[in-house]
Amino acid sequence: MKTIFLLLCLFSTLALAKPEVKPFDLEANMKNMGLQFKKAVKAPNQEVLTEQLLKLTKLVKLSKTAKFPDGKKSISIEGLNKVIKQIELSQKLNSDGKFKQAKETLMKVDNLRKEYHEHHKPPSVWKLIFG
Repeated sequence: MKTIFLLLCLFSTLALAKPEVKPFDLEANMKNMGLQFKKAVKAPNQEVLTEQLLKLTKLVKLSKTAKFPDGKKSISIEGLNKVIKQIELSQKLNSDGKFKQAKETLMKVDNLRKEYHEHHKPPSVWKLIFG
């Protein structure tokens, strides 16, 4: 009887325990964003571009939920917001029938990526030594 009671307690405790939540993998998400960006840039027509831009927007918004290193959150969110605005502008141009301009506008996202990735690079050895 005691054994059954102990087993019931054990199983009820396991059932109530919260499963561990897998942490958000920002690096994997960024790689997916890069892939969607490349697909959008290579889109052969308006429909494919619209589909890729929607996927890219979802991934960028998901990235905003990630945990960023101390002191980097505000600059990261700022950069992601600029990327979203650029994608939305590209979407608008695409829906207005300006396919070529939409793709040209989308290329500015790559410039934003380069600009904001600079903020996340570790400082060089020389900068650490000489400030």
